[in-house]
Amino acid sequence: VSRIQEHDSSEFFKRHTDLEGEIITGEVHHVRHREVIVYDDEGNELILPKDQMIGEREFFRKGDPIRAVVKEVVFRGTKPVVIMSRTDERFLAKLFEQEIPEVYDGLITIKGVVRIPGEKAKVAVESYDDRIDPVGACVGMKGSRVQNVVQELRGEKIDIIPWHIDPAKFVCNALAPAEISRVIIDEANQSMEVIVPDEFLSIAIGKKGQNVRLASKLTGWHLDVKSETKYSIAM
Repeated sequence: VSRIQEHDSSEFFKRHTDLEGEIITGEVHHVRHREVIVYDDEGNELILPKDQMIGEREFFRKGDPIRAVVKEVVFRGTKPVVIMSRTDERFLAKLFEQEIPEVYDGLITIKGVVRIPGEKAKVAVESYDDRIDPVGACVGMKGSRVQNVVQELRGEKIDIIPWHIDPAKFVCNALAPAEISRVIIDEANQSMEVIVPDEFLSIAIGKKGQNVRLASKLTGWHLDVKSETKYSIAM
């Protein structure tokens, strides 16, 4: 019996480890203080910890359907346990894959995803076909495609950004809708000084600094955003 249990645990571990980063669906079985217990279609028990939920906006009841990515498979004692996540960047990327045929078919590539779960996210996209507008395809007619993703993420605002091989242009895209006057690049320190018109300073920085923080993480460059007035005084 022990060997059969070990074999079953090993098979379960391997099967679900192969699913890491993939969306899995299930039904809420019961809700605990720090986690939600979910059963998949095969009756396997999955766990969605509270810190992997989308903030205070997430509220589940027994019987609710639920989607999340497999974050990891860990052992609790000798038992393998599947940890689900709705805050992982891979969850947003996979939702795009499910909702946008061009992403699923590989016509549009997701180059990067960053999130402040429940608040704001940025997704960089690229199309290898000049006839396909990657941003327009992801947004959909009247925003229909991206809106489905926003609803799943409890209203999380999503900026869809065209990726660019030129770092400065990519940074300008990532800071949209703010207009950029100039960019001063310091390659040695992997940083950029971004100068914007005074009226666009608050837009570039964003609420609680979210916009510039996400743009920095998405592009991989440290960004120092300054208004034209402040820059002129410093000069």
